[in-house]
Amino acid sequence: MENSRHRSLSLLGLVFAAVMVLGLSRAQADNLKVFLLGGQSNMVGQAPASGLPTTPVNLQQPQDDVLFYYGSSILSGYTMTTLRPGSGSDFGPEITFGRDIADASPSIKYALIKYAANGTALHDDWAPGTGPEYIAFRDAVDSGIAALQAAGHATEIVGMLWHQGESDAIDGQHNNYQTNLTNFIADIRSHYGADLPFLIGETRLDDATLASQLIVINNAKIAIAAADPYAVHVPAADLNFQDRWHFDSASQMILGERFADAFINNFFPVYAGVDMITWSGQAVPLNPRVINTDTGDPQAALTYSWSANPADGVVFSATNIEAPTVTITKATSNPSMVILTLAVNNVGSSEPDITDTMTVYVYDDACKAAIAAGLGSEQLTDIKGSSCRTDLQDLAELGRTWLADTSLPAPEAK
Repeated sequence: MENSRHRSLSLLGLVFAAVMVLGLSRAQADNLKVFLLGGQSNMVGQAPASGLPTTPVNLQQPQDDVLFYYGSSILSGYTMTTLRPGSGSDFGPEITFGRDIADASPSIKYALIKYAANGTALHDDWAPGTGPEYIAFRDAVDSGIAALQAAGHATEIVGMLWHQGESDAIDGQHNNYQTNLTNFIADIRSHYGADLPFLIGETRLDDATLASQLIVINNAKIAIAAADPYAVHVPAADLNFQDRWHFDSASQMILGERFADAFINNFFPVYAGVDMITWSGQAVPLNPRVINTDTGDPQAALTYSWSANPADGVVFSATNIEAPTVTITKATSNPSMVILTLAVNNVGSSEPDITDTMTVYVYDDACKAAIAAGLGSEQLTDIKGSSCRTDLQDLAELGRTWLADTSLPAPEAK
């Protein structure tokens, strides 16, 4: 998702400041960045955990680096644990969202607080101040923050994920959804931060009898995100259901990844860029995104520096500019994997550098890179190697072996 809006890092309270000194029983405490999750059944999570992968990361098992506090309409009370399936019928978008956010900034500690309720509507169940699910959600956030702080953590709420809307379509409240969601977001921000990022999941269109109502609700979500610089619409119309209303495991994973991408691409202070595939000796353009922590203006009064690990064979066109190119000569492994790190600091600031990384996979040549990217394939007639074409060398090799008989002249013992 392309970031076209300027957002101040102050809304995240310097997201990448890793530790805050507090008057707690310990000299230092983790400064947890906390996300809130709310909505109805697809946020509760109906997808079976058996559909989660076990490699390269086993998402069926606890993810111990992300704290998780949750409750729902199908659970009694709240649970404090680490990120894992089981917060709903099985799992919701929190699994891949939490994993991706943590992987994107491993120096930061994260916690998720989730409360969601099946079959609930924004116009009444989630109505600010009076709705029973709204009250339950606020209680869950309060008790979750208290539990995290009691465990010795400093907490900062940095965003909210919302997936809901089907029940308002059923209740005929679709024409009121834009007003109701706008008011809900304003109320949430009045409690948890004036510029709190709000990620709005698209309601899946899979019911012919409610198609027109759901279109109105989704258009309302798009309009809110377009008008609100701190709201982002997260698409889901192309995902698959396991029943009339609920995402299957693969789609629930994709939804969580899209929530993570929406936050990373729009609200992370430093974004080095998407991982890339290239080939030896080819210049790679780098197009990072940086938001200034003080002014909200991108690329203002900042110092940039790039580094690589491993550094052998890596040449930047410049080492201290906003968007250089980098040329990498491939090492012996195929592919060669190089981690590029962008470090950014405000001029004159005493804050530590803010960093982000991207990975570049370097192949021998453009043909191997295309094959690795799924854009090309080995050709049966490319006899003399992976050149992605049939050339004279291949024809010469074919002529040399033309009519050669490699069959056995007689049976041989095995």
